[in-house]
Amino acid sequence: MALGQKDRSGPTRRLTISIIVCTKDREEELHALMHSLLGQRRLPDELVIVDGGAPTDLERRLIADIEAHVPLLYVQTPPGLPLQRNRGVAASHGGVLLFLDDDVVLDEDYIDEVAGFLENDTAESFAAVQGAVVDCPRRRAGRPIETRGWRHAVGRAIEDAFMLWSTGNGKIKRSGFPARAHGDQPSNIEFMSGCSMCMRRSVFDEVGFDEKLTGYAFMEDVDICRQLLRRGYRAAYWPRARLEHHYTTASRTPSARLGRMMVHNHHYLHCKYSQGSPTERLAFWWSSMGLVVYAAGKGDWRMARGVLDGLRDVVRHANPLLQDGP
Repeated sequence: MALGQKDRSGPTRRLTISIIVCTKDREEELHALMHSLLGQRRLPDELVIVDGGAPTDLERRLIADIEAHVPLLYVQTPPGLPLQRNRGVAASHGGVLLFLDDDVVLDEDYIDEVAGFLENDTAESFAAVQGAVVDCPRRRAGRPIETRGWRHAVGRAIEDAFMLWSTGNGKIKRSGFPARAHGDQPSNIEFMSGCSMCMRRSVFDEVGFDEKLTGYAFMEDVDICRQLLRRGYRAAYWPRARLEHHYTTASRTPSARLGRMMVHNHHYLHCKYSQGSPTERLAFWWSSMGLVVYAAGKGDWRMARGVLDGLRDVVRHANPLLQDGP
């Protein structure tokens, strides 16, 4: 199917859609997401909330409100994003699974657009689709941060020079880091941001979220996308669907531990998917040093030290994932 055109090979049919939201201790963000969910032109056929913590009173009220409008399944699990996503898949029933982070806010036609894209693709040329993601970063205290100016420009330059994550063409770089799609034109993509991945249920007969990537699970979205690519599945960028990602710039993981985990996961995926070529090895080490520069450029010396500690672990233990641990 040509992107932006309807598939004429058969009649459009309605697909059932399940939304899977993994959350833990973020009631304010969850409240905003649920408000935007109930404002959709097309409601999902099912909502699955997978909670890695204990529900608060506000969350219980939210659940009761949602249940009055949308069939809802509430699942409690140990924390860990890949584990929670897999439990959500197992509990859901829809033919299309839309994974949403708990800190996104949907435009009112988001569900209708992504579901409609897959419905119009009656030949099933595409297994997955993602809409346009508008970043709305904020500090944990609630104050907005500056996303322009020289600091932002330097950060973007470091990301590009060291082949780190960036906004771009929707492809996965040789380093293993992704360039998330943007713009107003539909396109074929290799990478979908974990905040909003929409996939046909059938792909989960062959793929699944890697539970070796624990906790915050840095790059788990890259991993599931590479699993799809390895099996020949195609994904599309569909900018008529739009959402805002209201992520906090303050990690709940201490900086040193976060930096170390970033390297561990980055190297694990390098081992999992690379062909072992000198170019791939060079790209891994170059981008890993870029993580040090990136952290230092932010003035986060604890994260920079954590990245260096992670690289030391990689050299000592050859990772995946550090066998018996560092």
